[in-house]
Amino acid sequence: MNAIKLVITLSLTFLAIGGTGGISGGSKPGKGKIGIGPDTPWTQVRNEVKKNFNLQISGDYVFTGYPNSAFKVCIDGDEFRTIQKRPQYEVRRVNRSQDNDGDRDGYTKIVVGYEYDRFPLVYDSYRDECNNHDKNCKRVPVTINQSTVKNVKINYVVEKRGSRENGRTEKTELFDKDYVIPYCEN
Repeated sequence: MNAIKLVITLSLTFLAIGGTGGISGGSKPGKGKIGIGPDTPWTQVRNEVKKNFNLQISGDYVFTGYPNSAFKVCIDGDEFRTIQKRPQYEVRRVNRSQDNDGDRDGYTKIVVGYEYDRFPLVYDSYRDECNNHDKNCKRVPVTINQSTVKNVKINYVVEKRGSRENGRTEKTELFDKDYVIPYCEN
């Protein structure tokens, strides 16, 4: 009798662990499965990406002195500006007991204010042009025109593990959609 109870308990445990998708992981995603598509508003797309760790946004970066998401910047005149202010730091000499950056060298960074990061839409840069199999290189000035419309891709990412934990990720592009960077409100 105890053996029958044990078998039933183990069977129910395996069914509960397996879930509704079973061992194979369930069906593949589609617009009906994830609830978003090319005609879905950006706020809903971004909320769905935050909720589902298999969804990923790519191609949304602009340069603001460092790579920044197009969703976190706006256009202010002829430059990109971050929507939120970032802390501005200054290195100051302090007592070693107040040195909280891990160095214990008597200097630490202190927040002295908050400002927007700004970067022009059109800027000059340099690129290396090489001839003869990278042996004859020279720096050439170029003008970079940043686009205010980004073609953003929504991908479905699945991580697959093989033997000896040599994993790989597979990306499937669900759709792409244009995002127009808005003008700043203030």
